[in-house]
Amino acid sequence: MVTAPWAQGLRPAGAAPYWSPGETVWWHYRRRDWQPGDPQTVHPMRVVRDDPGGLVAWLAGGTPILCPTLPDGSSTRSLPLARMFTAPRVQSRMLWKGEGTLRIAPTGRSWSAWLFWARGAFDGWYVNLEAPHRRLGHHTLSTDHVLDVVVDPDGRCRLKDEHELSASVDQGRHTAAEADDIRQEAVRAIAAVAAGEPPFGSGGEPWRSWRPDPGWTTPGLPPELAPGPAPTPRSAPRTLRPEESRY
Repeated sequence: MVTAPWAQGLRPAGAAPYWSPGETVWWHYRRRDWQPGDPQTVHPMRVVRDDPGGLVAWLAGGTPILCPTLPDGSSTRSLPLARMFTAPRVQSRMLWKGEGTLRIAPTGRSWSAWLFWARGAFDGWYVNLEAPHRRLGHHTLSTDHVLDVVVDPDGRCRLKDEHELSASVDQGRHTAAEADDIRQEAVRAIAAVAAGEPPFGSGGEPWRSWRPDPGWTTPGLPPELAPGPAPTPRSAPRTLRPEESRY
């Protein structure tokens, strides 16, 4: 994968200085051609662990987030597939849904693993294919690669959004070669799940039973970013399953 122009000069994840547990960090997704002022995804999170192996961070339900939407505030997934990657976007503010999500971004991997819970019970993994993270201050930045892997609690895997990845090639977001690389990364992620490699299965830490520090407050958005209008009641938290759109 080609490094995004805006990521040039940022420090790689996995190298000191590391963040301390409980610190607030901002997890970004930007398009590869992103320019200052363009909409982006920004999630305020609490650090659980940060070391040479990677970052583990917690996104609490009800956290204010920034995400790109259509000008009327609706999701880009409401568009016909043929316009999904070319329609104009604006920056919008919402609330993260559900009971919270634990994210693990292993150093150097082109994916992060997300854990979901429903009514207090582990509800599965979501492997978000993305560029390896790079850092600036308390910001960790990546580019989403469209294709994802949903992992059931029993370890069964299935691909998600294969049609969207194909559409991203048709609309110029990715080249055919890049899409093939992304598909191969999905194959490697599925193999890691099957082998029980960390952070999955018995080879990983006991993240399935992990719970956040009850003393943690909900972090806010970066002060330098305009927060936009207050969230509306319809964006209040609800149960969010791994196969649903996350942002």
